[in-house]
Amino acid sequence: MMTAMMTDGNNDDDGNNDDDGNNDGGGDHAGRPKRARRNTQQQGFVDSSTIEIESSSPIQASSQGSMGYFDAETHALAAAPEDETLRLITCALRHVLYFAPPHHKPDMSAVVVEVRDAKVRLAASTPLGYSLVAVDDGGLCLRRLHEGVYQTNRKYVLMLETKNKLQCFQEGLPIISDTCLAQMTCQALTAKIADPLTELEDGSVIILHAAQHYVCFLQFDIPEEYLDDLESATPTTFLKVSRTHWYDLDQRGGRSNFVRIIRSIMKWA
Repeated sequence: MMTAMMTDGNNDDDGNNDDDGNNDGGGDHAGRPKRARRNTQQQGFVDSSTIEIESSSPIQASSQGSMGYFDAETHALAAAPEDETLRLITCALRHVLYFAPPHHKPDMSAVVVEVRDAKVRLAASTPLGYSLVAVDDGGLCLRRLHEGVYQTNRKYVLMLETKNKLQCFQEGLPIISDTCLAQMTCQALTAKIADPLTELEDGSVIILHAAQHYVCFLQFDIPEEYLDDLESATPTTFLKVSRTHWYDLDQRGGRSNFVRIIRSIMKWA
C-alpha cells in the first residue's frame, strides 16, 4: 500500500531512546534490565495482500471517489510543471509494482509488469490517409521471460496522460474537459491503429489521467466496426468510454483505490 506505516516515535532496546527520551540500555549500560518489546499496532493500516481484485474489466467496479469541493483559483495557484505530476505517478506505480500482489507470487517470475517512463510520439494513418499524432507520457508494459531475456509482450497495459492542473470544474468538482477527452481519445485511437505488437485487437485501451496528485482511469473500448465507420459521412458506431471517480493520492482512501485498480490492471494484463 502507499500508506506509510507510522511508528510511535520510541525505539527498542538496542541503545536507542525509550518513552521518556532516555537511553534504555544500550552501549555502556547493557547491564540494566531491558523492557519488553512491544508490537505496535498500525492504526488504519491494511495489508495489501488482503485486498480483493475484480476479475473483469479493471475499472468497472471502482468505488466512491475521494474528492471534496474545489476552488478553481486556489487549485490553479498550486500548479507545478507537468513533469512533476508525471514523476509522482511513475513513483506511485513503481511502489505498487514493488510491494503489492500479484508480483509477490513465485509463479509470476516469468511474467512482470514494468513502468514505461519515457515519453514517446505515436503516429498512425487512417484508411483515407488522415494522420493521427499523440504523445504517450508512459505507463505500464508487460514483459515475459523468453530464453533468458525479458521481452515486451504488451506495451500498452496502461497509458498515461498527465497535466499540471485540473482543467475544468462543475459545481466545485473536477470534470474532464472536452479538449482533454479529445486528446486522450486521439491517444487511444492512435495506439489502437498503430498497435505494433497487435496487442489491442480484442482489448481496450486504459489511460491513467493525472493532474498534480489527482487521478482517474479511463477505459476506451474501440471495436473494429468503429474504426471501419470512423471516416464515414454518417457514422453509426460509437466509441464507449468508461471512467472511474477522481482519487486524491494525498488521502488514504484515494491511495487505497489507486492500489486496488493498479492491481486489477496487473491481473487483467
